[in-house]
Order: sequence, then structure tokens, then C-alpha cells
Amino acid sequence: MTLLNGIQYTEKGGKTLDYSALRGKIYEVFGSVKRFAEAMELSYVTILKKLAGANFWTQGEILKASDLLGIKRKDIIKYFFTPNVE
Repeated sequence: MTLLNGIQYTEKGGKTLDYSALRGKIYEVFGSVKRFAEAMELSYVTILKKLAGANFWTQGEILKASDLLGIKRKDIIKYFFTPNVE
């Protein structure tokens, strides 16, 4: 496990980041994770794993998702890098 800027990261991503705001934005814009996955040109399972924290988002995926979802660059941290509060 790695600690970076106060956030714990595991080798595969772990359940250390909170993607609830991202999930809400996905439903707001696309209506479902499946439609979002299609727009991202990724499998539904891949997106589910990323939202569950099992896999990391790449920089390219974060930028593409932000564009598709209308997320401003300054707001990326809110959607992709919010630590879980336990």
C-alpha cells in the first residue's frame, strides 16, 4: 500500500477512493453505467471495476470521461480523487 497526499493506494486501486460523485454524474448524463461504458469505448465490467476501486483510471480515461460528462478540469479531483471516509 502506498500513501500519496494522505490517500492510501493499493497495487490494484483498492477501495480507497470515493467515486459516488462520479457515479451520480454518470447517471445524470448517461442514465446508466452501461451507456457510459459504451461512450467510453470500454466494457461495462471494466467501468464497474473502476467505480469499485478494483482498477485505476488512466489519465487518458479521466480526461475522456470528464469531456463526456461535462466535468471541468478544475473539478476532476472531486470526481476521481476523493478519499473514502471510513
